[in-house]
Amino acid sequence: MNSDMDRIRARRARSAKGHALLLLVTASLGPLACFPPHPRPYSAGFTILWNEYLELPPHRAVAIAGDPYDRWLAGMSGCHATKPKAEASAMEACLRERAANRQQIPCRIYATDDEIRARHR
Repeated sequence: MNSDMDRIRARRARSAKGHALLLLVTASLGPLACFPPHPRPYSAGFTILWNEYLELPPHRAVAIAGDPYDRWLAGMSGCHATKPKAEASAMEACLRERAANRQQIPCRIYATDDEIRARHR
């Protein structure tokens, strides 16, 4: 009888170790399921816009409405005395584009000078 209890305890101990290992593997692989295997490329139009933006003199800013990987519209501005003025001008340009295209997605500052401020999935 004692040996039966020992076998049951040993089986439970092995089972508990297996569950702990499974939990550890699942927990360590969980974050990988949240990310695609490689980042999505920006749309070709956004790449062109970004290259044009980089040519603007400082202080410069670009505001976008939408997703730079797919559908978006933007406004950009450069050659301002301060960053806030560049941002305000870019937002105004984006809002004009948004109104002209009857879009509901809000504009937001994507980048100011060389600093990307918005992150997209």
